[in-house]
Amino acid sequence: QSGTFQQDPNKAKRAKDALERKKREEGKRRDFEDRMKRKAKREGRPLDFYLSQGAAPPTKEIIERLKKLPSEEAFQEWKIHYSQHCFAFHFGTKKSDGSGIGGCE
Repeated sequence: QSGTFQQDPNKAKRAKDALERKKREEGKRRDFEDRMKRKAKREGRPLDFYLSQGAAPPTKEIIERLKKLPSEEAFQEWKIHYSQHCFAFHFGTKKSDGSGIGGCE
């Protein structure tokens, strides 16, 4: 079927907007990391102290163990050990839209 293809006039604009958004988000992340490094330095801790805290993902076994605890108790333990990961996503209360934005994938 020749002649059915239609050029998307907004494709280039969407790509440009996405690139600008990505650069802006990377800048925010860089600022955050710099703030956390300054905080750690001020407190005499290793520079990556706040950046590495809670970064390791939980295993399936840990998630299963936490699911057996009362909700508040599980959340408190989660905040201590896995704070950089989405509690709601891992516990099935938040559904991913597949975009990779706003939750763990």
